[in-house]
Amino acid sequence: MEKKQEKQPVEPKLETVNFFQRLLSASIDGILVTDETQNIIVANEPFCSFFGQVPVNMLETNLLDWLKRVHDDCVRDWTEIDKNVHLKGSCQNIEFKMRLPHETRYFSINASILERLYGKESCILSMWHDSTSIKLAEEKLRMSEIKFHTICASAHDAIIMIDNEGMVSYWNEAAEKMFGRTSDEVTGKEIHELIMPERFRKRHREGFKAFQDTGAGPVVGKTVELAALRKDGNEFPIELFVSAMQIRGEWHATGIIRDIIERRQAEEKLKRQVEELERFKNATIQREIRMKELRDKLEKFEK
Repeated sequence: MEKKQEKQPVEPKLETVNFFQRLLSASIDGILVTDETQNIIVANEPFCSFFGQVPVNMLETNLLDWLKRVHDDCVRDWTEIDKNVHLKGSCQNIEFKMRLPHETRYFSINASILERLYGKESCILSMWHDSTSIKLAEEKLRMSEIKFHTICASAHDAIIMIDNEGMVSYWNEAAEKMFGRTSDEVTGKEIHELIMPERFRKRHREGFKAFQDTGAGPVVGKTVELAALRKDGNEFPIELFVSAMQIRGEWHATGIIRDIIERRQAEEKLKRQVEELERFKNATIQREIRMKELRDKLEKFEK
């Protein structure tokens, strides 16, 4: 019986090797090839720079040893990636966190299996894209959003944002209480229909058309007093401040609204009290004049 010959590892063709070398040199991303025992077969300069090294110092060393120098979590995370790649054949856009002594860097890793490369049974080719700047920007944006929502949620004044079409994009809890409408109920709805008495809507829509193009308007950057409408149809006085901001080339607006019905009531009460005092003052003056006239008459009579 003829003895079955073992399959010999296939060495890559010269043109393939040359192409791969050019790819390693040209790529700004880290490129790494490891074998089944995590020994580094190929590593380009961008990858080695993550560890402050050059390729000659990292080739034929073990990747896990380098990762352990950074943090034990790196060993755990890479081991999990390696396991998934061997199970599925590849993985895409896996986030990898590397805690360095003076900073934390984030990478997006794409990896796949390479069969019988350089005499090895099974290798993993991985591309390491440094996504630190994107990650930090996302984190900064997330923190800004948390601060914004925290401030808006705790504000006593209604805070409303509308887009370039006049549709509600943000509606805080104070706005919900003030107008009797939930955020889900108003988001994507036209602001003028929601809070503006019908007799004023045409004029405000005309003013908004100019705002869409220029970001300017009769109430932008000013504090004005207007009449507003609750869900139940009752009108009430408000104090409104509007600011404009440009998002992706389009003008959006933020309105800060204060219910001034109590202030108006207090002002009306004070006005009535002032009028009563004025009437009392005038009555007192008239009484004093009358008393003086009577005294003068009495003095003449006694003479």
